[in-house]
Amino acid sequence: MRYRSLDEMDKERIRKLFPEELALPIAKGELRGGVACFAGEPAAAAAWRRDKEEDYGELLSLYVLPEARRLGLGSALLSAIVREMRDDKRKGISFRYGDQADRSALTPFFNDRGFETTVTEMPLGRVSLREIRDAFAKKGFDRLPDGGVCVFDLPKPERLEIRKELTALSGEDEDEYDREWPGCYVIRDGKKLRSVVFLREEREGVLSLDHLFHNGNPKELTGLLGAAVKRMLTHYPEDMMIEMLLATQQGEKLYTGLFGEARYGYRMASCRQSFASI
Repeated sequence: MRYRSLDEMDKERIRKLFPEELALPIAKGELRGGVACFAGEPAAAAAWRRDKEEDYGELLSLYVLPEARRLGLGSALLSAIVREMRDDKRKGISFRYGDQADRSALTPFFNDRGFETTVTEMPLGRVSLREIRDAFAKKGFDRLPDGGVCVFDLPKPERLEIRKELTALSGEDEDEYDREWPGCYVIRDGKKLRSVVFLREEREGVLSLDHLFHNGNPKELTGLLGAAVKRMLTHYPEDMMIEMLLATQQGEKLYTGLFGEARYGYRMASCRQSFASI
């Protein structure tokens, strides 16, 4: 295996090896990592960044092309990334991922190499835009509350301010909030966010309710979500599905009150481990 850092690679040539949401930060040179080449072609890739709060390295992506699996590329690539983190004076590694479908093989992969992963299962709601629109209309939740505004409609300076606030609240990169603004509705107290709903396209055919939180009246959330759904119906068909990870009591209560118990489970695997224990 030949290992090459991201800085050495043509970004378009390796684009297929990374999730779409990492394309922009990789192009900007904001992430570290590298590519494993097999038979002269990029066959596996990984990306990481410095943890914002502690001296850890956060692994964001590790992927091997299907036709290049079971050749040891994943193991070699992970070892190279750990060396990079150690050379960068990181104390350990952290990562998380959805432990399901094609990713379910990652958990034994990491465990076999000395990483201790913890898997938790959370309820995952799944409804169509039409279902949530009709349910909200029956309950009278389809009226935008006072002060509610779509971030997409704001001047660019205000959008940038809100993007920074969302980044601070969520811990995600600012690039996460560069897209899908039509589904982001907020209420602010002065320049401070009070309530937020963030609905965006997760993958083809599926929308994701990424953020649903408030620091004021919880009823504001239903009005904001109703407005976001109406707006998204101007961009997507009625049968477009929305997935909601019900990780908070307020989110689960809202969902079960409208649609009953969530029928889908979501398994999340995570790891935060010092290099001294590996």
